[in-house]
Amino acid sequence: MAAFWDSDAWKAVSAIGTLLGVVLTVTLFVIARRAKGPKRQFLYGMSTPTPILSAPEGVRGDLELRHQGDLLTHPQVMQVNLINRGRDDIPREAFDGEDPIVVDVGARIIKLLGSRSNPETLQAPPARVVGNAIEIGPKLIRGKQSLVYVLLVDGAAPKLKCSIPIVDVSPREIKESDIQELAMSAITPALLATLFRPSPLASVLRQMIFGRRSRD
Repeated sequence: MAAFWDSDAWKAVSAIGTLLGVVLTVTLFVIARRAKGPKRQFLYGMSTPTPILSAPEGVRGDLELRHQGDLLTHPQVMQVNLINRGRDDIPREAFDGEDPIVVDVGARIIKLLGSRSNPETLQAPPARVVGNAIEIGPKLIRGKQSLVYVLLVDGAAPKLKCSIPIVDVSPREIKESDIQELAMSAITPALLATLFRPSPLASVLRQMIFGRRSRD
């Protein structure tokens, strides 16, 4: 008489046991991953810069724009977008080593023209200008919160480079086509606010934009 473990019944039980073991292992792995939590999705991008000196090439050489005495050769207005796409908040403690988000635009930043948040009931964390970059945080960023920073820069070809030292985050650059609608809605109010704020730069900009019309 054949031993039980050599029988077809035992082989079937062994196969089922092996299958259950595999299923249990996979289930425990999925539960562990979910308990740890998915990576936060964080998006960043920039709009196409808008030149302030938009005169024809032959005329542009006769125009000058200065800021606090410094000659600006390629003054442009641009915006930087940062989006916490996940539902969860990014607390201050999630910034690794208390390091800020650093957004380098590859051009000298003359001035931070403004910032805004979506939803508008939330405030955008303040940004600090450091050379070609702005630094943001460490500061609480709410789930689904979008941040926009509008900059006056001096450079022919700004190029974005972003360092996001947030724990368990998956950063991804946004294509320009995804943020074109946001660009004008943020740049226009910031530029208008700059034009009508009393300052030497605003005076020059008003003269450039409205000067010829007032003389006609």
